Amino acid sequence: MTTDFGGVQKDVSILIERSNGSQHQALVTTVEQPNTVNCEWFEHDDIKGKGVSLNMVFNLNPHLRPQNFKPQNIKSEADNLSRKSVMISSGSRLKKENKVPTMAVRREVPSVSSRSESRLPTAKSSSSSKVRRTEVYAKKEPTVRNIDKIQNERIERRENQAKQRHVRDQVKAKHDVNDSQWEFAEMIEDWRDDNPAHPPHHKRMNYKINVCVRKRPLNKKETKNKETDVVTRSGEILYVHQPMTKVDLTKYLENLAFRFDYVFDLDDDNRKVYEYTAKPLVESIFKGTRATCFAYGQTGSGKTHTMGGEFSGKNQNCANGIYAFAAEDVFKKLRQPVYSHLQLTVSFFEIYANKVFDLLNNSQRLRILEDKQGKIRTVGLVDQVVNTVDDVISVLREGSRCRTSGQTSANSNSSRSHAVFQLSLVAPGRKTHEDRTHGMFSLIDLAGNERGADTMSSDRITRQEGADINKSLLALKECIRAMGKDALHVPFRGSTLTKVLRDSFIGEDSKTCMIATLSPGFSSCENTINTLRYLTSISYVQIIQLALDMPIA
Repeated sequence: MTTDFGGVQKDVSILIERSNGSQHQALVTTVEQPNTVNCEWFEHDDIKGKGVSLNMVFNLNPHLRPQNFKPQNIKSEADNLSRKSVMISSGSRLKKENKVPTMAVRREVPSVSSRSESRLPTAKSSSSSKVRRTEVYAKKEPTVRNIDKIQNERIERRENQAKQRHVRDQVKAKHDVNDSQWEFAEMIEDWRDDNPAHPPHHKRMNYKINVCVRKRPLNKKETKNKETDVVTRSGEILYVHQPMTKVDLTKYLENLAFRFDYVFDLDDDNRKVYEYTAKPLVESIFKGTRATCFAYGQTGSGKTHTMGGEFSGKNQNCANGIYAFAAEDVFKKLRQPVYSHLQLTVSFFEIYANKVFDLLNNSQRLRILEDKQGKIRTVGLVDQVVNTVDDVISVLREGSRCRTSGQTSANSNSSRSHAVFQLSLVAPGRKTHEDRTHGMFSLIDLAGNERGADTMSSDRITRQEGADINKSLLALKECIRAMGKDALHVPFRGSTLTKVLRDSFIGEDSKTCMIATLSPGFSSCENTINTLRYLTSISYVQIIQLALDMPIA
């Protein structure tokens, strides 16, 4: 049967009596069947709450009684429940009201055994039973409140987690990248939105040493693995977004900036790369100087593609590389009457494991000797006379077939040697070699620099190849640094590569161009940074540690 609460309802002010006998006003929060009224009041800047019986409310507030109300003894045990006041956080109501029924005391007080139950006093026996019931309520109410609080926090936490998963899934769907890289991809995209790219300055440098950088697109392997592009170009500045993880597993980016003489875009082909790198050096060799153009970078970054020509599968188009473009411009200059007395010869050899092999003579081993004048001679090297660009392309195809290559974890067809292609302007009829040589242009496709981790799973020979390559690249860096500083001593004896190119290093009017090729993939980030730091040690190159040290998390 439903109890008639009369005028007692939510937000009605009633008079209540405390356990200490004091009476004061309180605000009704809820009413519960069959006869419980929950209320709240302010006391000492705190909100307190209590559940009182309906009969007590009607006896103290007769104006709220229903018409059919029958007064009962307020001291009866069923109605006079002594409940402890509940503290409620300031500024808010009790979220979960005390819903313990009035008869709960009788169910909670008895013990599990019938023997102990027989020893308990009855509800009407003495005041000690009331004290015990008060203690039971004092223990139950905080527990109930804590359970409700924990449940609410769990529900809220799960809702927040579901929202975060939904947002994360939306972001992951936007970036077609590896699951472990999507957060970095989002950070990189945000960085690019905040830092729009600037076009490069279209001007050719005339320094003694020029350094340019070319970034290739993601290759098939990187695309298949859904790798993120971590390299961004803006003008002459190249940014590398290095993925980092803090101790607490928070992911962020460390944005490194490098400035170079020229930074090529993804859309720039070999012809444009040649225009800004090797073409100015062709002009210099007609003035009697020696010029050198290097292609440097990690294995698989596009050095051979840039120098030798574009690949179609395993077939290389030698007519579309810097080698052929340089020969084409040389022949154009030779058609001028002022240079009619000069002739073009080419030589093509490789340096593998500190040994020199002639690629135009069935990989015949050559000797590097020094004559009595202190000049370095490559004994037995074939200098082939060429008259057209087609002759040069035929020489390139013949030499490329003989070049040493191998397989590493980073590249299935890695060049394991330094390839040196030399264009020499000679004057026939002169007595000595020095008199015959008017100018020389050395175009060098360096072997890919490697970390020890890249060859760790390889055999002993491959690891030794990597060690020899890195040693020669270190010696080359020291020589180029000395050239940039106009040092009195250039350490060209550090490796066979620098010995062969000695005349290019010590010439007063010698000029050098370094073309660095980069792999933009996430997995190549460390190698890319190593390549750029290698270039920063060369003159006229500076690294800019921008104020972007703040992590993008």
